Amino acid sequence: GATPAPAGAPTGPRRTCPRPSAAAASPRPRGSAAPRAARGRIPVPSIRRGRGAATMLRAWLALALAGCGAALRPAVTLVCPAQLASSEDYVELAESLSTSYGINAVPIPLRKLDWAGLAPSFFSTAYWKGELRPSGALAWYLSRIDEAVEAADPDAEITILAHSIGGWVARAYISEWCTDATRSRIKRLVTLGTPHNPPPVDTVWSSLDQTRGLLSYLASLPPLPSVDYVSVIGRAVEGGVNGLQPLLALTSYAALCGDARAVGDGIVPLEAAALEGARMVEVECKHADFIPTLAGSLRVPLVWYGSDEVLPEWAPLLAGK
Repeated sequence: GATPAPAGAPTGPRRTCPRPSAAAASPRPRGSAAPRAARGRIPVPSIRRGRGAATMLRAWLALALAGCGAALRPAVTLVCPAQLASSEDYVELAESLSTSYGINAVPIPLRKLDWAGLAPSFFSTAYWKGELRPSGALAWYLSRIDEAVEAADPDAEITILAHSIGGWVARAYISEWCTDATRSRIKRLVTLGTPHNPPPVDTVWSSLDQTRGLLSYLASLPPLPSVDYVSVIGRAVEGGVNGLQPLLALTSYAALCGDARAVGDGIVPLEAAALEGARMVEVECKHADFIPTLAGSLRVPLVWYGSDEVLPEWAPLLAGK
C-alpha cells in the first residue's frame, strides 16, 4: 500500500549530515586568533526571505558601519605638561583616559631639567622689552612635541591635550612651528586651565606682563579652521583673602585678567581662559593636584582636571564627541 515516489525523485535511504563533535562545536576561546581567511574581512549579513525591508535595511546598515569602522584611522592624543612639570606628572591621567575612555594618550617626553631652557630668555633684550616669541623662548619645548609626533604612528590623527602653559606651546606649535604634513594630521586642541588672553591693555598688569609678551603674540595668531579648539577651565576658587587658596588666586587672577576677585581654578580665571573660536567648558575643579619641584612633584589632595569625577565632563571631547 505504499505510495510510489514521484518520477525523478531520489530513491534509496535518506542521507543525513553528520553531527559535529563536541570539540568542533565548542566556540573559539576568547582572545584566540581568528582563522587566517577571516582576518581583516568585513562580515556580510545574511538576509532571509520574508523578513521585509526593515530587516534588509538593518542588515545593510550594519554592513556599512562595519566598513566605516574598518576604514577609521588610528589616533593619538599627545599630552603637553604645565610649567615646571614633566611627562611623569601625567602618567596617571594618560592611564585613566586609556582605561575609561579608550583614548591613546601619550605624554610628550618632557623632563624637569628641560625647563632650564627658559634661562637664556631671561637675559635677552626681547625679555626686558616684553617681546618674547615662542619660537625662541620655547623652542626646546616645541622640539619635544616634534619628538612625540615622530614616535607616533605616521598615519595617526593627532589630538593635543595641553595643561596650563602647555596650551600656549601647543597653539604656537600648531600655528607656526610644525610642518604642513603634521598640521594636516592635527584635528583638535583641548586645553586645561590655560590662560589664552594677555592682561588688559593700558593697565599696570599689562606693563608687568609676566609672560613677557608671549600671550600678546599668541593672541595675534588666529585659530586655524582645520582644528577644533576646546578650552576647559575650572571655576572652584574665587579670589579673596579668606584663606590660602583664595589669596593665591587673588594674586594670580589680578596679574592675568586684572580682576583679583574673579572666579577660576585657583591659578587661571575664567576670563583669561576664553579663546576666540573655541568651545569653552567650565568644570568644578582646581588647577592641579601636584606641585612641581626639581626633586619630583608633590601630590596634594585636590580635585583637578584629571580627577575621576571631572574627567567625564571633558574627556569625550578628545575623540570629537
